[in-house]
Amino acid sequence: MATRSWQAPQRSDDDTTYRQWAQGISDALRQFLTQTADTGQIAQPIVVPRPAASGVAGYEIFRFNDARQADYPLFVKAEYALSSVLTTPILVISVGTGTDGAGGVTGVKLGRSSVQRSQPAISGPLENAASGGDGWFCLATGVIGAGAQWLLIERGRNIDGTPNADVAYAWFPGGPSVAAWVTMPRDAPGVQATSMPVLQAAAGEVASRNGEVPVYPIEPFFGRRRPPLLGFIVCAPVDVGQGVVLQTEMYGQMRTFRRFSEGAASSSVRSGIIPALCLRWE
Repeated sequence: MATRSWQAPQRSDDDTTYRQWAQGISDALRQFLTQTADTGQIAQPIVVPRPAASGVAGYEIFRFNDARQADYPLFVKAEYALSSVLTTPILVISVGTGTDGAGGVTGVKLGRSSVQRSQPAISGPLENAASGGDGWFCLATGVIGAGAQWLLIERGRNIDGTPNADVAYAWFPGGPSVAAWVTMPRDAPGVQATSMPVLQAAAGEVASRNGEVPVYPIEPFFGRRRPPLLGFIVCAPVDVGQGVVLQTEMYGQMRTFRRFSEGAASSSVRSGIIPALCLRWE
């Protein structure tokens, strides 16, 4: 497993910035996943112009490449799109258990879903990051100082960490405060919960205890809570600064994470502090 970090604009002010945004995401997907042979995929390098408002420039399809792909297949379709605002690019994600060979996802687990962020005011490049491993992939764009667009797709896990046929996915498009930021599927195929806040900071849980930094897992909800995901954890922003690398034990192994999201003060959270997200960083 490795981590990829790159600089790219998070706006689409013109054709050039749009291509840079799309190319960075495409490169990250191709590093951690395996592209399929489906027809009609966008050519590399990406040279298409910025699409019309609410349009799509093209798509790519990938499969997970770990040893359990044969038992629990996962395919991801990424569409490089545009919102109704020409300067706001959107990544549209679909997840299934197969493809039809011509760009369609079959055995749909997650229908077309926009991973949209608040448009940053800055037009220049921002840091982006992605990481992946056996049965999981996560992506964060515009991660320092401007909010973030986060995405995690992960094969479900049993309590001991072994994989199963569930599929968990989360996205966090709320900008720097990330106030309500996780959506997970329920047991019924194709049915998903509405967005729901998970592990908001509680009073008394936002400061170090005896020199230790508390971290909190993100747990999928398939009708009931399930074991933690590997791609993200949550920390209190008063404990861990932006960009700081930290470690915690999960499934009997030490895992390394890096804090990216800003966190924020908010009167809607009991403690007055919204937790910060940490991306797997190894």
